[in-house]
Amino acid sequence: MRHGGPASRATLPCHHASARGLVSGAPGRAPRRSPHDGRSTSYPAEGEIDSGTKRFAERSLRLVLEVVDGRRPVAQLRPVAEPTVLAAVRTLVRTGAAERRLGPAVLASVRTTIVAPGTAEVCGGYDRGNRRFAVAARIVVRRGEWRLAALRLR
Repeated sequence: MRHGGPASRATLPCHHASARGLVSGAPGRAPRRSPHDGRSTSYPAEGEIDSGTKRFAERSLRLVLEVVDGRRPVAQLRPVAEPTVLAAVRTLVRTGAAERRLGPAVLASVRTTIVAPGTAEVCGGYDRGNRRFAVAARIVVRRGEWRLAALRLR
């Protein structure tokens, strides 16, 4: 049995390949349910998350923690963060010496939720030594790329 991909959130029944119409030159494949050129300009629906969004959230939060720890320069955040976030991280670098004495920050968990087209909220936790701290962020699409628009560590 071959399972066809759902056209929507509704679950479609499974069919044998012989019961489906055959696309010329592609035996055993179901015909397309809608025309699609492979390029999508839509964003995931509210609450849905795609793997690219989650990967960006994880990568950017790891980068922030490395910068706050002094393992990377603040300038390395410029491609992924808005200027207000850069300013906040610079302040954390200058004033966070007491936290750094607990040990390096290690990202422990990340959860991402789409709240509007092109906007997602991120929350998670990171460990320093034997303590767990919280992190929250908002990421937005700017010029086709995800960027950190807001950040809160504690």
